[in-house]
Amino acid sequence: MRAMPLAYPDDPAWDASLSQYMLGDFLLVSAFSKQVRLPPGDWIDFWSGQRTSGPATLPVEITPTRGGALMVKGGAIIPTWPACDHVEKGWSPEVGLLVYPAAHSTFTLYEDDGGSLGYRKGQFARTLLTCETAGKTVKLTIGGREGSFAGMPDTRDFTATIHLPGRPKNVTLDGAAVTDCPWNEAASTVTVKIPACGKIPRVLTLN
Repeated sequence: MRAMPLAYPDDPAWDASLSQYMLGDFLLVSAFSKQVRLPPGDWIDFWSGQRTSGPATLPVEITPTRGGALMVKGGAIIPTWPACDHVEKGWSPEVGLLVYPAAHSTFTLYEDDGGSLGYRKGQFARTLLTCETAGKTVKLTIGGREGSFAGMPDTRDFTATIHLPGRPKNVTLDGAAVTDCPWNEAASTVTVKIPACGKIPRVLTLN
């Protein structure tokens, strides 16, 4: 969590912003306010999918389940886990990716065993995730995993949910056509499974 003046130190107008903050590099959260101010860039409402170009100020809808705004910065790559009651380890056999393509963006997925101090001795793994857009083509790359830790599986599956302006005509994984890629018209997303990810990079292309 970072206060807005820390995330945008060159704009003194953020110094008086007390009702919103950045969560990581891609998420903007507001609370106890009926409006949210957006920095420059492309922003997507996490709940509705509505896109807005900043700088801008938007009204915030408060509901029984939403205490404020949750805005996603264009280019975001957000790893997710299935909902669970508790966490026993620092990795999940199932990894989801929420992808909001922009020109070029990256995210490094860090994992360790979640129970020991082995990470102090270099027992952890990193996976570089990259998304690039050129015209109507979006390329998502799950890089080869680097490092290791106790209990780490050799491979595991990713499921990418990619926000696009329209349904892609062609989807390929490492050059091979993918036919099982459901399109959600309401959310404007396509969901693609990317199996057997490990040491070898896998490249998903949509156009």
